[in-house]
Amino acid sequence: MGALDRFKVGAILSLSVVVAASLHTPRGTAAAQTNAGPGTSRDSLKTDAERALSPTRGTLKAPGLHHPVEVFRDSWGVPHIYAKSQHDVFFAQGFVTAQDRLFQMELWKRVGQGRLAEVLGPKYLQRDINARLLAYRGPMDVEYKSYAPDAEEILEAFTQGINAEIAERTAPGGPGLPLEFRLAGFAPEPWKPEDVLTRMAGFSMTNNSLSELRTRN
Repeated sequence: MGALDRFKVGAILSLSVVVAASLHTPRGTAAAQTNAGPGTSRDSLKTDAERALSPTRGTLKAPGLHHPVEVFRDSWGVPHIYAKSQHDVFFAQGFVTAQDRLFQMELWKRVGQGRLAEVLGPKYLQRDINARLLAYRGPMDVEYKSYAPDAEEILEAFTQGINAEIAERTAPGGPGLPLEFRLAGFAPEPWKPEDVLTRMAGFSMTNNSLSELRTRN
């Protein structure tokens, strides 16, 4: 990667390198590729991993944006987003974050939902039970009232960006899902705004709660 890679994401852009992508919500989860067997070579895995890397240069047509957006990646690979609206900033943030760490994001979402055992096996069942005990089950409109007035709008844009990246990857001729999904044997599901709001994200911060109470007493 060069010192400054340039990647434009725009609703309508007519540049020399255009990768068509459509924002859609698939019905159900796309089938993951077959798990890598014991005979899979290291070179083969490396080739598959490199083939599935997201592009960091060029132009992408991404329905869902209101205006063209520019994303610059510096020499450390950190994306810098330049947009004309808050919606487009968070759409692009969701898109480029999914470019870099879609598998990590999908696992973390399942941590919050209590659905790790579905893909990683029964040893994660108790963890899933704990997550579901913590889950919020009230109306989402009430939940959003406890956040900033534009929180729902931000999360809508952010998750639209994630879904746009998933759609671009899985479209015919796309790079396909990251290698981790193939090895784990499952595929990402479409994101919803409430997927970002999980109690498990803050639960680890309560590990010392009992000791703090004892100290105060």
